[in-house]
Amino acid sequence: MIYFQSEFTLKSLFNNRIIIKLDVVNSTNEFAAELLAKENKIYEGTIILANSQTAGKGQRGNTWESHYGKNLTFSIILFPVFLKINQPFMLNKAISLAVNDFIESIFHHSSLITHHSIKWPNDIYVGSCKIAGILIENAYLGNTFKHSIIGMGININQETFSSNIPNPISLKMLTGKDYNIEGLLSELEICIQKRYHQLKSGDFTNIDQDYLNSIYKYGISSEYIYRGEKITAHITGIDPTGSLILLNEDTGEIIKSEFKEIVFTHNS
Repeated sequence: MIYFQSEFTLKSLFNNRIIIKLDVVNSTNEFAAELLAKENKIYEGTIILANSQTAGKGQRGNTWESHYGKNLTFSIILFPVFLKINQPFMLNKAISLAVNDFIESIFHHSSLITHHSIKWPNDIYVGSCKIAGILIENAYLGNTFKHSIIGMGININQETFSSNIPNPISLKMLTGKDYNIEGLLSELEICIQKRYHQLKSGDFTNIDQDYLNSIYKYGISSEYIYRGEKITAHITGIDPTGSLILLNEDTGEIIKSEFKEIVFTHNS
């Protein structure tokens, strides 16, 4: 069941967009999809923000755990019609970088020195712990983009997690501070706008380089499970379709892995 709470407008590079704030919702991505199906005019940059999701979506069909009102859980609607149909991973790169930029800005304000990175394709890690996840759902009309719904979960004030989540971390666990969720959303939105503008202006070269430089375990020998078998390999790059490129150190083979073909081990 969905409980509508409020909507309000903030100054934004996305003209006239709104934030729809919900108390409890099944999934902000599903709410966004329903909104797009029902409404003729949805402004780009519209955000659906929830205190709680009963069926929040994660990658690989997983759910996203979040305690009520403790974290940033929202979806943003974009219309990247300027991208070619074979370029969806460029949007993934830009959004992942935006969240990574946001984490960097928080650490800068807190004078906290720690390493953060993008775990391919779009989880955000601090050290070896996961602080954020992104789920992008694209829709197409013929050979062009129709819209993108980008769901995000960022661990902010939550301090305890289920035992079946292997490596979670939150900003409060790192800094000891309590954060204002909506204030952080405004900061994150600025980061999204900057990276989206970079994408829209066609600055793919810098996006590609920044993404590669931000990849978790880039160039570092690590253990992976590839098609059910344990291998030792290191990441060498990302191909234009978004596949992860690794060098198998046991065989010398170059591997191009799709998303569900490879698993980072807990030791990685």
